[in-house]
Amino acid sequence: WKQNKINESFGIELPEFSLQPLNYTTRITEYLFALLQQLEHISPNTINNDDDISNYDKNQNQNQNQIENQNELESTFALFWISEVCKVTMEYFFEQVCEIKAFSQHGAKQLECDINSICSIISQLGVTVDSR
Repeated sequence: WKQNKINESFGIELPEFSLQPLNYTTRITEYLFALLQQLEHISPNTINNDDDISNYDKNQNQNQNQIENQNELESTFALFWISEVCKVTMEYFFEQVCEIKAFSQHGAKQLECDINSICSIISQLGVTVDSR
């Protein structure tokens, strides 16, 4: 973000092209999606102990209402954890950004693109993005 664009270095005015999120930003968002997929397969019943797992397996023939409640519990569990991970991720990201002493004009635009990308993905995951 601190580096000048190549065209700024040579004094040549080149047209501005749309920016894409940097590789690290893409990796963050891919990790969050992968984590959500993993969390959706875990419920509080499956992490307490092995007895809970076997009890869950034995009771698979529950009525439809109980199954819907279990699915809702798993969804709420996943949303809770992905929300917490997203909050911590954004806090760490902004701590790192605040340590940058200066930005080039291009760096500021790139940072804006990266922030918008991360916030968009976090919103898609169902997590409310704090505007602070």
